[in-house]
Amino acid sequence: MAVGDRSLRDALQASFLRGAPLSQQVYEALRDAIVDVRVSPGALLRKEELCDLWGISRTPISEALARLAEDGPVEIRPQRGTFVSRILLDAVHEGAFVRRSLESAAIRPARGTGAALEAL
Repeated sequence: MAVGDRSLRDALQASFLRGAPLSQQVYEALRDAIVDVRVSPGALLRKEELCDLWGISRTPISEALARLAEDGPVEIRPQRGTFVSRILLDAVHEGAFVRRSLESAAIRPARGTGAALEAL
């Protein structure tokens, strides 16, 4: 399991320096670790391990995990645990399509003029 990884511990310790509420710091550290794939998709996130890892109580961990579940990076399955959401191939393809569309729309006005192209 990736929860005990040093990079995850370091992520939260770095966020401690910002002085934000503890649950916000945990949220940001976990979100960043998930987005950077330092915690594997499908990994079980155990509150007890996270509490031990960072030396904090369950309340900020629970609040951060609930918020992450609302935002989508984690799934809370009653009687089973909290898991990092798996990456869905359809979502990856859709994201790539949206990105290509936005990039094409952004450069379209510049196609007609040499000056506009040089400005890019």
